[in-house]
Amino acid sequence: MPNLARSIVRKSLRAQPDEPILITASPHTVDLATDVAVEAYRAGAAAAAVLFWCGLFRYSSVFRVPRDAPK
Repeated sequence: MPNLARSIVRKSLRAQPDEPILITASPHTVDLATDVAVEAYRAGAAAAAVLFWCGLFRYSSVFRVPRDAPK
């Protein structure tokens, strides 16, 4: 799904450097949401948060990658 994530971030969202990105997902799309978060970092996003839920429970993850990480 990395190619789909790249397309979402670069063509649909047009993520800009230092822009915060919030991603919401259902449990069955968490893998794609995670790929989108990683691609957002590659595009220079300041932070990417993935929120997902299953019934009454809500989960969240904030992805932070060091600025000097390989892109």
